[in-house]
Amino acid sequence: RSHPSSIVSASVLNVYASSWGRDTAALFYRMLSDKMKKTSYGKNVLEFITLNKDVRVGDRYVDFTQPDTSGKNISVSDFKGKLLLLEFWGTWCGPCRQGNPELVKIYHEFKDKGFEILGVAADDQKAYWKAAIRQDSLPWTNVCDLKGTRNRAVIMYGINKYPSSFLIDANGIIIAQDLRGDDDGAAFRVDGHLDRGRRAGGESIVAAVARGHVIGAGRKVVQRVAVGAAAQRGIGHIAGRSAGAGINRPADFALADD
Repeated sequence: RSHPSSIVSASVLNVYASSWGRDTAALFYRMLSDKMKKTSYGKNVLEFITLNKDVRVGDRYVDFTQPDTSGKNISVSDFKGKLLLLEFWGTWCGPCRQGNPELVKIYHEFKDKGFEILGVAADDQKAYWKAAIRQDSLPWTNVCDLKGTRNRAVIMYGINKYPSSFLIDANGIIIAQDLRGDDDGAAFRVDGHLDRGRRAGGESIVAAVARGHVIGAGRKVVQRVAVGAAAQRGIGHIAGRSAGAGINRPADFALADD
């Protein structure tokens, strides 16, 4: 605010834009000088403000399309009717790679019951991306636009840490966030079942994800998600919160000195 012409100010805003959120980033972007807005930092912030959808639990998913390893375009909407874990990861991300074996187990356990995973890689080298998928034996669909952490889906969903995830129900509603693990690289675990049956009134539902747990090192539970019948009508319920997952948005931000 006090130093709108400082390159440091533009740099700091670029770093923290996704943590603070679209509205706060837009507020401080407007304070930057025209010169700073034309820098790579300023352009990155503008891209974030333009693309970010401020996605939250209870919202409908935001669709996007990116190529898989074979070049085929894949969209989130292709998984309509499934319980979908939208998984943001990177080949360079230690916790992501460490947690993959457990995630593979979960996938095989529930894939025949309506559960799917769509991986979105924040990578810029196709060879490394494909090699990591082979090494970790990831059986689900993975997409990447090879723009690294500037991946358009990453910006749209406001990803600022890895791994990050969104659990989307069969109706397209986001019912949970960041179920994959904590800073120790803990694995995502689903403890529940999927029911593809119908209610008496004929309403098709996924009856319940009875419990979703994030199990940390030493079996420490850091998040618990409960999804009831109301969630299947488009209302997500969260019980508990992942430790350290939230980042406070500043009430004020003094732009750095020149």
